[in-house]
Amino acid sequence: MKALLATIFTLMILTKTISQDHFVSYIDFNNMGQFAWQIEPIDDDFLLSVQTTCFDSEESCGGLLIFNKNGDFIQDLLFERFSGNFNSVLLSKDSILLIGEFSMGFSSEYSVFKSDKSISNIFIQKEISNQNEEYFNYVALASSIINNKILFTGASTYKDINEQISTLYELDSSLNLIKYLEFDFVNDGYTGAVELQTKNNEIFIYFIYKEFSSLKDSIKILKLDTSFNQTFEWSREVQDNAIPRGCVSYNNDMIITIPDDAFEETRNIWSIDPTGQTNWIYEWPNKQGRTNILRIKEAKNHDLLVMGQILNPDILDDKRYVAFVMRLNSIGEQIWIRYFKIEDQDTRLRNYVSDLVELENGDLQLTGQSRRIVYDPEFGDFRPDQDIFWARIGGDGCINGDCSEVYLISNTNDLQPAIADIFIHPNPIVDGQLNIDVKDHSVHSAMIYDLNGQLIIHQKLEYGSTSVSLEGNNSIYLIRIVDDEGRLVHSEKVVKL
Repeated sequence: MKALLATIFTLMILTKTISQDHFVSYIDFNNMGQFAWQIEPIDDDFLLSVQTTCFDSEESCGGLLIFNKNGDFIQDLLFERFSGNFNSVLLSKDSILLIGEFSMGFSSEYSVFKSDKSISNIFIQKEISNQNEEYFNYVALASSIINNKILFTGASTYKDINEQISTLYELDSSLNLIKYLEFDFVNDGYTGAVELQTKNNEIFIYFIYKEFSSLKDSIKILKLDTSFNQTFEWSREVQDNAIPRGCVSYNNDMIITIPDDAFEETRNIWSIDPTGQTNWIYEWPNKQGRTNILRIKEAKNHDLLVMGQILNPDILDDKRYVAFVMRLNSIGEQIWIRYFKIEDQDTRLRNYVSDLVELENGDLQLTGQSRRIVYDPEFGDFRPDQDIFWARIGGDGCINGDCSEVYLISNTNDLQPAIADIFIHPNPIVDGQLNIDVKDHSVHSAMIYDLNGQLIIHQKLEYGSTSVSLEGNNSIYLIRIVDDEGRLVHSEKVVKL
C-alpha cells in the first residue's frame, strides 16, 4: 500500500507539468470559500454554477463562472446574496438559463435569468411566484427543458413554517409563466421536489416529504405528462432527515438513491421499473462509513456514473470525507470506483464530486468541493480553505494510464516559478540531517510529507540556512516550500538512505 500511495503522491503533485490530459487539482478562484454545483460544456470551455464570496465584500454570491479546460478563469456572472442549487443551470441553442433566489431562501419569489453564452449580457430577468402573498421563503430546487419549455421546481412556505410545499413551474422561452402545479403531501410538514428529469415527453419528479409530528420521512416518484397529468406514482418510507440526492431516468426505469434502513446516512442505489417493481439494488459493501450521493448520470454507453463523498471507506482509514466517482453497468454491478483524497491531513476536511460531464473522447471532467488547509501569514497559523474541486480522468477511471484506487488532490494552479535561491541538500540524505538554504526574504516555511501524504514536519525557514532533522524511515519524502502569502514556491523530492 505504501508503494502504491507513493506513486500516486508523486504523480498528483506533478501531474500538470507532466501532461495536460488528465489531472486532479482544485481552483482557488477568489481566495474565498467556494462551492461548485453543476458543470456544463460550452464550446471549448466549461460553465460552472457556484456559491462563492463576492470580490469586493464578505457577502455570499451565487451565479456562473466560465473556465477553460485547464481551470483558468475566463468570465463570471455573480449576484450578491443569490443562491442556486444542484440543477439550476439550463443550456439552450444560443443562451444560458440560471434559476435561483435572492436572500438565500428568504425571498418572496424565484429569479430566472437568461443570458448569452458568454454570460456577459443578460437578455431577460424575471421574478416568478405563486402570486399569493401567503407564500414566502422560496427556494429553487431543480430544472429541466421539455419541448422548448422551461420546467423548474421549488419549495415555499404557506401561511406559517408548519406547511412547506413544492411547486412545478412551466415557462416559455421569454420566461413567461405558462402554468404551475402545487404538491402538498402532508398538512403539517415539508414537501421538496429534489430532482427533476424529462425524457420522451414525460416528466419525472423525485420528492422527499416529512411530517413534522413523525420520526419518519417518505420519498416519492411521480411521472407526469406534458399537461401535468399524473401517470405514475411510487413511494417508500425512510429514516428521519434522510434527504436523498441522485435520480436519473434510465430507459423507462428510474435510478434513484434510497437511504439504507439500518444505516440511514448511507444511500444505496435502486432501479425502479415503470410498474414500481425493483429491478436491482446496489448496496455499499462498507456499512461503517457514510455515503452521500450527490448526483447520478447516464454515460454514453448507458453505464451509470455515480458521484459524491464517502466517510472512511475501507481503503482510507482516516475518518474524513473523501470525494468519489463510481461507474456501474446497466444492472448495477460496479465496474470501478475512484477516491480523491486531499493531501493535507486534517479530520475536518470534506471533499466531494458534485457533477461531471462526459467529453467526446470518453474522458470525465469533474467538479465539486475541495476543503484544504492553507497557511495564513496574517494569523500566523493554518486555516481551512474551501476551493473548487477540478479534475479530468479517463472513462476507465484512470489518469494517464495510472488506475490506482486513490488519487491525491493537489494544487498546481498556484505553483509559482521555483525561486532560484532555494537549495535543498544533501540529497540523498545519509545522516538524517537536511539543510534548506534560502536567499529570498519572502520564503516562509517548509512542509515535509511522507509516502502516505502525511505531513510530518512543518519548519519555519530563516533567511540563510535552516537545518532540519529528518528522523523517519529510509524512504522518499516530498518537501513543499511556501512564501509569506501561503503560496507554493518550490517542490522537491528527497531520498533518505
